[in-house]
Amino acid sequence: QTNSLIFEECFFINNRVPYYGGVYLSDQQSNFEFIDCIFQNNSAFAGGIGYQDWDSSSHFMNSSLISNSAVDYGGSFYLDKSSSLSFLNSTCSKSSSQRSGGVFFLTLMSKAQIMHS
Repeated sequence: QTNSLIFEECFFINNRVPYYGGVYLSDQQSNFEFIDCIFQNNSAFAGGIGYQDWDSSSHFMNSSLISNSAVDYGGSFYLDKSSSLSFLNSTCSKSSSQRSGGVFFLTLMSKAQIMHS
């Protein structure tokens, strides 16, 4: 069974978590969709905005990602275990990671598709 959440015209600002995914953690075939959203100054140990694994997916359309960070991997996103992300007509600036992947960190057959961004 796939679980889905859709966010439209939302602001995610100054969220902090000590572990994974400053805004969301997507697991086991979950699907997140963000349309016309702003993500600013979010942080986590890994995946400043989102952490995904086990065939989960996320889709960003017409969204802005500004100054998000991670201590370990993936300043904005950490994708693991066959997860996927699409990024359409969106911007990402000033994201950082203290270790690897300032914006994206992908492992184990994960994929990211970036279009018109």
